[in-house]
Amino acid sequence: MFKRTLVAFSVSSIMLGMPSLAIADDGPGINKADMETIVVTGSKSESLLKEVPASIEVFTSQDIEAMGAVSVRDVISRATGAQTYAQKGGINLRGIGFNYTVVLVNGRKPGAMENNKDFQSYITDNINIDSVDRIEILRGQAGVMYGSNAIGGVVNIITKQSYEESSTYTVSHGSNESKVAYTHDFGRVNNLFGSISGSYTDYIPVKEDTLDDNGSWQETASGDLVNFNGTLGYAINQNNEIRFEGSYSNLDTTSTSLTYSDETLVDAGGNEFTNTTSSSRVSETYRKRLGGSIILDGFTQDHSYTAGLTMSQVELSKGGFDQVYDTMVLDVQDVWQINDWNKLIIGGEYLNDQISRENLELTEDSLDRYAFYLQNEMSFFDRSLILIPAVRFDNDSAFGNKFTYQLGGTYEFIENNFIKANLGTGYKAPVLTELYAYETQGEATVWGNPNLTPEESESWDIRYEVYFDRLSASIGYYNTDVTDMFSSQICADFEEGSEDRIYCDNLPEPIQGDNKLRYNVGEASVKGIEAQLTYSLTDNLNIKLSYDGIDAKQIDEDGIESDLTFNSENIYGLDLQYHNPDDDFSINIWGAYNQDYLYSSGSERFDFYNFNASLQKGFGDKYSITFAAYNLYQSERDSQTDTAISPLEWRLSFSAKL
Repeated sequence: MFKRTLVAFSVSSIMLGMPSLAIADDGPGINKADMETIVVTGSKSESLLKEVPASIEVFTSQDIEAMGAVSVRDVISRATGAQTYAQKGGINLRGIGFNYTVVLVNGRKPGAMENNKDFQSYITDNINIDSVDRIEILRGQAGVMYGSNAIGGVVNIITKQSYEESSTYTVSHGSNESKVAYTHDFGRVNNLFGSISGSYTDYIPVKEDTLDDNGSWQETASGDLVNFNGTLGYAINQNNEIRFEGSYSNLDTTSTSLTYSDETLVDAGGNEFTNTTSSSRVSETYRKRLGGSIILDGFTQDHSYTAGLTMSQVELSKGGFDQVYDTMVLDVQDVWQINDWNKLIIGGEYLNDQISRENLELTEDSLDRYAFYLQNEMSFFDRSLILIPAVRFDNDSAFGNKFTYQLGGTYEFIENNFIKANLGTGYKAPVLTELYAYETQGEATVWGNPNLTPEESESWDIRYEVYFDRLSASIGYYNTDVTDMFSSQICADFEEGSEDRIYCDNLPEPIQGDNKLRYNVGEASVKGIEAQLTYSLTDNLNIKLSYDGIDAKQIDEDGIESDLTFNSENIYGLDLQYHNPDDDFSINIWGAYNQDYLYSSGSERFDFYNFNASLQKGFGDKYSITFAAYNLYQSERDSQTDTAISPLEWRLSFSAKL
């Protein structure tokens, strides 16, 4: 049955390589019994949802199926407080920015540059949605456990584990793409287990007039995307198992645009006339990703442990520039249940990034990082008070050492009424993509800057939560202050003769739009209010109302204050979910009204709304058909709102489970 639950639990429960939650699905809405106990599969220990301070929204495989999602990004767009808009590569949590969200797969980093906007899309595009067990989205500081890049939050994609042999076939066709996907779980045969999945997506080019009324047009990308993923595991004994994971992704697309521009001129006789010129642009993108992991999981009576080695390579070619990223991540962790009221988590990781570029000045460079972290979960007064202090040590080969800390607490002052709070610091050293690589954002090409210095942050939040049989509600306030924050600026706006301007002047021609350069803008302050109400109107109908109020500012070195871009000051969300189990029929309507959205510095804020819908009909336990319409009801698109919303897109999907 379709049910999405907002939960709060210790981040230790999602940092291991296996699924971390098993939530009963006895009916719609939030049931108090469901909130009492979770099973932390990866650590082989139990934690209570109500007791821990971190806020996470969970989309189960049932939720994903009911909404008719064909990609991970379809699911993330449903999350409260996750701003994606028309910037299809990035995930902005709590308004801090796209590059402050860490994307994980099974609690692990699939690449050391996981917080980069383009790399987020590489990860989410590479996973077959039929292989996903659930997606957990954590809002807020999680830097001690995941590295201080996670200032805005974490998206953890947890894949299904092998238990019984099964196959899933999915075919979809829509206005923008056609897709076929296959997933097969081999189940467990003696001590062996494993699964494979693959998909092929054909992107359908859609020609559309631009919104400046001068006859210009643009065409969405044509091409294809191929994905393969596989897992092979071996149970060494009852307490230990080892598994090998591999992934391959290949994207090859082409997009075209034709732009007309009018210029008023004066002839020799003094008469004005209009001179029209045109320019066309063909943009080709090629991206290949290859990754592999070896992972060991095990447990004893008081300990659960895991160790993993992940290696990946991404080749990217766009606009005539070629880049290759090689990453290696080694991580280890142990969870020690000391006694009933005390749990200790200790772990570490080593990361190596390498980049090589052709047709650019830099040929290759590398960075090494390692970190150790320690977290202690303690309970007092018959578990009515939970305290979770944590500390982390980071070393970066280019930027030195740094300690950061985090303290979280939960207090149940009345039954099922909770006050939760978090306090911590963050440290974000530039990664290679921010130092040397490029990425495209909107109508600009953003280049890395080797002159960047690390940024530091301080965060705190406080939240009240209450749970009833058919209703749950929460309201909270958060505040994050950043020093030496990374931002980007059009090259022409840097002061003549400055170090950044000199570097800008030696950059190649932009791939699209204007050249921008990353730089340390100064200080930033992001504060906001989050509120949510979920209510089961009937046994079949749920409604969720949400509000996010964001005040995101940056202050440059001259003390001039400006607003952070890609943000709405107020977001009013609505999510309706209807499921009739007797007829196996679901209807979903979701969307938001965004007030005072800012796309770029110097542009005007504007309001817009955007709503989507999906219908699903099941036929027994094996077959289902889904129709989804994205951007079904939205603000009128013009040259301004086009930066935030996309054209209408529809999709018809058929799924068979055998």
